Amino acid sequence: MEFDDVLAHYGVLGMKWGKRKDRGARSVDLIRDETGSRQTVKIPRDSRVVRRPDGDITVVSRSRRSNNKVQKRIRTAARVSDDSLAVRDIRSKKASELSNEELRKLTTRLNLEQQYSKLNPSTVSKGQNYVKAALAAGALGVAAYNMYKSPAAQSAIRRGKAAYQAYLAWAAKQA
Repeated sequence: MEFDDVLAHYGVLGMKWGKRKDRGARSVDLIRDETGSRQTVKIPRDSRVVRRPDGDITVVSRSRRSNNKVQKRIRTAARVSDDSLAVRDIRSKKASELSNEELRKLTTRLNLEQQYSKLNPSTVSKGQNYVKAALAAGALGVAAYNMYKSPAAQSAIRRGKAAYQAYLAWAAKQA
């Protein structure tokens, strides 16, 4: 029996060890009971949708991580309001194709969403405000340092040191 010095590779080139190739996702239509409107959610291929008797929807998958992601998508899809869904349909049309009533609904909804986002800043905008304040403090420090290094400031520092030395000499004579 003879063996060749051959290294055979049966996997996908460039793929990391222990990582499985994504097999894609499939879409599932969720029908809400109150309105009958449809909402599409993508779930992993290896998972299945279970509808409980109380109307709750659960996705069962092999991995806990994908279960959590999909459950979050389903909860988000279930929370979408009818007004939001109607406006989403209207926004897919061109402005010339909209009736006056549809335009009125669209502008009202968009104005309300804009006002809401201004009144309830997200954590991102809170972080942006923090960074702006930190940068402003840093800019103030840089300005103070540049002023300290300027020729006028150096002259004022020399005069201040001379005046302090004169004061110490005067205080020593008084004592």
